[in-house]
Amino acid sequence: MLSKHIRYWLAALIVLIAAAPISAGQPSYAQANSRAFPETGKTVRDKFLAYWDTHGGLAQQGYPISDEMREVSDTDGKSYTVQYFERAVFELHPENQPPNDVLLSLLGNFLYKQKYPGGAQAQRANPNNPRQFTETGKSVGGKFRAYWESHGGLAQQGYPISEEFQEKNDLDSKTYTVQYFERAVFEMHTENQPPYDVLLSQLGRFRYSQKYPGGPQPVGTAAPSETGVNIVDFYFSPNTITVAAGTKVTWTNVGPTIHTVEDKALKVFSSEILEKGQKFSYTFTKAGAYDYLCTLHPDMVAKVIVR
Repeated sequence: MLSKHIRYWLAALIVLIAAAPISAGQPSYAQANSRAFPETGKTVRDKFLAYWDTHGGLAQQGYPISDEMREVSDTDGKSYTVQYFERAVFELHPENQPPNDVLLSLLGNFLYKQKYPGGAQAQRANPNNPRQFTETGKSVGGKFRAYWESHGGLAQQGYPISEEFQEKNDLDSKTYTVQYFERAVFEMHTENQPPYDVLLSQLGRFRYSQKYPGGPQPVGTAAPSETGVNIVDFYFSPNTITVAAGTKVTWTNVGPTIHTVEDKALKVFSSEILEKGQKFSYTFTKAGAYDYLCTLHPDMVAKVIVR
């Protein structure tokens, strides 16, 4: 049997262990509900953080590049709490039961329609172990299929909406083999060793810079009184914007081709010919949908929705 002296010290040790604070390596529940990213100066919280952690983290979603904010969806016209990441936009849908209360914006679908309204040219289905999707009439094969199936499939990437084709990257101006999906764009990087030979385009960063050239408004603040649209080659970017009455919209021609901006249906605004670097502005005072185009290139059409 243990002596009385030893039993005393064992009891004291148990009390000390029970009273000891939790190790710094084990964050509290409150700490686990948010995480700051010094790389971008942004913080991810609660359900968005849980989704980020369980759906690929940095490799799949990228760093956060905005705080949470309210935004009108380009897909259904409803307002949601969102947060932008380099490769995705998270949307909070409290009307849905978990795990479907956090969804990804259809960035791939939006960008594809914006850049290729008639469909991308010279598409080619990959003949290596293809998987056909009757929902869109497209297939995915080879390394893109392997990536799709091992990185979230339908929930994370969405259906394929194109076959493979060659595209010049908007960020580094290099040409890659790509394939568009509803929520992502796959890029083939043959210069990299697996598993980094298939990467996701930074759709979140590209869309963020398009939609908020002057920075977005945080949750709970008034809608911006000024926003911008870029005229890039032969399309307006973004193609559709939703603004509050009283918002000034400025179009900037950032490409080498001359263009105009004109609302022909309601006949409320019309620009002169805009050369590269030139701007045109109009302040919308009445609610409505304003379809406009470039009179020099009538296939270039876009819309401003004023609420």
